[in-house]
Amino acid sequence: MTQIFSIGIAGLKAAEQRVSIAAQNIANTQSAGYVRLRPEQVSQGGHPVVTARPDAGVAPFDGLADDLVSMRIAQHSHSASAAIIRTGDEMTRRVLDLFA
Repeated sequence: MTQIFSIGIAGLKAAEQRVSIAAQNIANTQSAGYVRLRPEQVSQGGHPVVTARPDAGVAPFDGLADDLVSMRIAQHSHSASAAIIRTGDEMTRRVLDLFA
């Protein structure tokens, strides 16, 4: 049962990292010499993990739309991960009610 919570928390952390990368890219749009970072989500031990990869082929301003889309993806990922945690909590309560 605790695995469902760790999956949900890992999803929340992945969404947070995705937002952080997009925010860093947006904040540095006009910084000279800044190389955009691209979020890359992989599975590690069955849990989602987001890493930042340099995106040297794109000028900082040209990737602004990508960053806004990435933030929207993170919003949906965050909502889905929170729903996983809520579902796990509800399942735990129901199991405890069976034994009460």
